[in-house]
Order: sequence, then C-alpha cells, then structure tokens
Amino acid sequence: IARMFSFDQKFIVIDTETEGLNLRYSNPWEVSYLEACGKKILKRKQIYIDVPNLNLSPFIRKLTGFDEDKYNKLKVPAQEAWAEIEKVIYDETFLIIGQNILKFDIFMLNQLCRNATGKEINFSFLDRILDTRYLALAAKNDIAKPRDGNFLNWSYKIGSDPKIKGKVSQLVLLKDFGIKFDPEKLHDGLYDCEKLWEIFCELKSCLKL
Repeated sequence: IARMFSFDQKFIVIDTETEGLNLRYSNPWEVSYLEACGKKILKRKQIYIDVPNLNLSPFIRKLTGFDEDKYNKLKVPAQEAWAEIEKVIYDETFLIIGQNILKFDIFMLNQLCRNATGKEINFSFLDRILDTRYLALAAKNDIAKPRDGNFLNWSYKIGSDPKIKGKVSQLVLLKDFGIKFDPEKLHDGLYDCEKLWEIFCELKSCLKL
C-alpha cells in the first residue's frame, strides 16, 4: 500500500495548557508547537500567554508543573501569542498534529483568538488536522486510512461510532509504543509536543501514512 505523505511533508505539532476544560470559557495560558519534517524536529516554540486574573486550581498547577515565576517572566499579550500561532496554523504547507485536538485544543485556540481579536477563529485549517487520538483508534481497530485523504470526516466518523473502542490517551500510547518519557514532564506543553511527535511517527508507520 502506497504511503500517503511524501517524506518532505511538513508538520506542526501543537498543544495547549489551560485553566480548565470548559470549551467556551477556559483560557489557554500556554500554547506550544514544534515544526517537523521527515523524522526531524526543525523548530520548537513555547508561548506563555498573559491571562488577566489567571485562575489555576492547585490540581492544575501540580499536574502541569506550573512555574509562576517563569510564567510571569515570559508571558506575552494574547495578541502577540495569537499572531505567532495564526502564522503557523494557516500555513497550508503544514499538516497539523494534536492529541484530541478536534475535541479540545481547537476550542482553546478559538478562545485565544477571541481574547486577542474579539472575533471567532477561522476554522479553515481543520481539514489539515491529524488527530492522534483517532489515528490510534484506527490502528487499534484495524481501520484503513481514508482513501480520499479526508481525515477530518474520517476522524469524526471514528469518534462517533460507539463500536470503535480503545485506550488512546497520550500516556497509554507512549507505553504501547515503548517510547521513553519522564512522567514528571508530561503536561508541559512543549514536552508533550515532542512526545506526541514520536507517537505520530509510530502511527504513521502503522497506518502507512
């Protein structure tokens, strides 16, 4: 079976860290991404976002290893953060990778866009998203990649089918593929991106992408 993506295809791996899980009102305080091509990471970027009255529970602070001094030193206005993210997600030469990005991170990017511009995000980049959650479900359930290359419809169909099951959290996938990781660093946005890139490379091989 022919591979779908050329070796020189460029990818963006993106992750957000947020105040909570509310898709409408939780604010992202970190957005990290890396650029990759072939099997190499070409660029890493970690952006801390200035959120007025940032509200992080003790659980979130512990889970993410939130460093208040580092955050206060490096945070930038939402407008600056969005300008950086907007530049990469709308670059049509990149495919966009994320873990559960279709059900969570795209809404956090929308919140960032609203905070920066007062407007809703333009979701035209959705058809370039490869969500590792659905790629992993496909791999575990022997589901073939979409012949027409429409991963968006394919992903939503997988996600809406109750018969398609499997444990596909990032932690589970790291263990499944035998990828070395430091559990203390998980939920640091940039570290998660790096580990997710390794997971994607494994899934790309499994699904012959």
